[in-house]
Amino acid sequence: MGRWDKAGGCCVGGGRKITLITRDGKQIAKGKKANKNMYKMFVMVNTTSTTSKKYSTMPKTFLGEEPAIDWETWHWYFGHIGYSGL
Repeated sequence: MGRWDKAGGCCVGGGRKITLITRDGKQIAKGKKANKNMYKMFVMVNTTSTTSKKYSTMPKTFLGEEPAIDWETWHWYFGHIGYSGL
């Protein structure tokens, strides 16, 4: 959400629902709360540059990953923490 906010987007939420809105006010995704901190998002993917109304109802999964944090970085973040402290 930090990157979304930095890019000028915003989100509106409440009642176990959330909506992502672009900086120009276009709603691009809606979601329902699935558990403690996760939302199941509903999006439409535009596969062409036209304004065609052809949408797929096939489920899709989007994954965003960053490289795993190495032990030295964890050690630095948490001030000499040992394996037993994790």
